Amino acid sequence: MAVTSTKGLKVWLEKAGVTPTSVVPTAISKAKPAEITGPTAGLADTEICEVTGTDYPEIDNKLFVLDGITTGGGAGVATSFTLLGSNTTASAATTIGGTPAIKVYAQANIYHIACSINFYSWCASNSGCR
Repeated sequence: MAVTSTKGLKVWLEKAGVTPTSVVPTAISKAKPAEITGPTAGLADTEICEVTGTDYPEIDNKLFVLDGITTGGGAGVATSFTLLGSNTTASAATTIGGTPAIKVYAQANIYHIACSINFYSWCASNSGCR
């Protein structure tokens, strides 16, 4: 699993033998960040999730951090959450695809490695180089 940010590269590795929590979304908002609706228990802010099969190209096959989990429908049952860094405002998708899935990885079950990437420029002539 890997995530690229605008400020560098972040790599997420899951521990061997870990089974993520599966969430089947029932709705996805066109928003920045996207809000996902789908009853499930046991989610927590800052957990990492992988989105697949939603037919929203802006979020499919990408990783996000969960945030803003709301509860309802009974004690401890999550009814919605946002995907930090997502943007579905201009999505052409109007409904969720046939096999949507969100795999949620608890923080205790992943390793986080952060790398900084610097870009350098060079100039082949002595005139006009800065």
